[in-house]
Amino acid sequence: QKIEKFHLKNNHLDALTDAYINRLQFVKNNFTNSHKSNEFAANSLLESFNSMPKGKAYATIKATYAKTIFDSATLKKQTENRKKALDICTEIIRDFKDSEGFVIATNLKNKILYKSIQIKNEEIIPVNKPSKILVNYKNLNQIHLAIYKVGYEHNFDKYKYADRDSMIKEFFKKKRPIKKFNTELPQKEDYFKHSTE
Repeated sequence: QKIEKFHLKNNHLDALTDAYINRLQFVKNNFTNSHKSNEFAANSLLESFNSMPKGKAYATIKATYAKTIFDSATLKKQTENRKKALDICTEIIRDFKDSEGFVIATNLKNKILYKSIQIKNEEIIPVNKPSKILVNYKNLNQIHLAIYKVGYEHNFDKYKYADRDSMIKEFFKKKRPIKKFNTELPQKEDYFKHSTE
């Protein structure tokens, strides 16, 4: 707090902002209840940027606030915080290009909008029987699938990873899919990972 008083007295807003954020991070990391620590940090940051003139320090604190509310959001609590964080990032990126807040906001926006997919299928699929696949996804509207017939002799697991990757690519370049189709994925627009079968 002495450091913060020194920077406030000498009107070093950027240094004051860094000291303030470091102190909040320390409190957040050493708080016994992580939900309460996020709530405390978010409230403190909100109060701070609402009382500051708009500028680089304001952008840094507001971007840190966006990161804090993003981290506090879960599928059960405060789901709206992910959208709110994205809106704040968009504002900071648009209005404060030459600030540390711009960097924080850009990284957070990329994290929020990052697209991911993970597909898991049954290991053994009986002949002429339907099969399910589990799709875990984030920020995707649809998937494009292709089904290939692969004989038992093609056990790619027995090869080294580096060799296996190129062998699999080469195998699928030469083969034609038995079936191709697109599937729409259920949409939530909440920037969380979801799954479907």
